[in-house]
Amino acid sequence: MVLLISILLIVRTVKRRQVETKEGFPKPPWRLQKQSQDILVGWVKNILLKNPLIWRCSDREVIWPYQESDATREFTL
Repeated sequence: MVLLISILLIVRTVKRRQVETKEGFPKPPWRLQKQSQDILVGWVKNILLKNPLIWRCSDREVIWPYQESDATREFTL
């Protein structure tokens, strides 16, 4: 009985850890609300209309996570 309870607690803990990625985002498959879908479609259209190679925003680290030792972090003006 104790073994069964221990196994259930371990499985529950492991499932909790798998809910989010290391960046804090939920694991796929994502279920977006209609408003969130519209916002995402708008972002994608804006990115595709402009050159995605030069497109940048203030959330760059969130969208494209970089390593601490990445050269772009060490660049200063």
